[in-house]
Amino acid sequence: TTKNRRTPATTTGGVEYMDTSSHAGSQDDGNTNNDSSSLKCRRQKRLERNRESARLSRRRRKHYLEVLEERVAQLSKEMDAGRRWHVSQAVTQVAQKRLQALQQQQQQQ
Repeated sequence: TTKNRRTPATTTGGVEYMDTSSHAGSQDDGNTNNDSSSLKCRRQKRLERNRESARLSRRRRKHYLEVLEERVAQLSKEMDAGRRWHVSQAVTQVAQKRLQALQQQQQQQ
């Protein structure tokens, strides 16, 4: 008796295993069509799971990017507000320093 051996057969979708005992000519019991049908069915199911997984991955990535974009917009607004506040403080301080300098000049005269 010959043991059923499985060898990898590469495909574009990954690795598929096929029974080499029927290809070696040691057994020909009519299960070749059934085996190939079973392989096709398993491959189709695997491809469908892979498609669904990819679809979910794209959806998660899209959501993550949307969250990041919202965060960037929020931080940009905060930065703009901080810059405006800083500029207003700087303008006020510059005005005060000029006033002090003018007052010192007038006192020296």
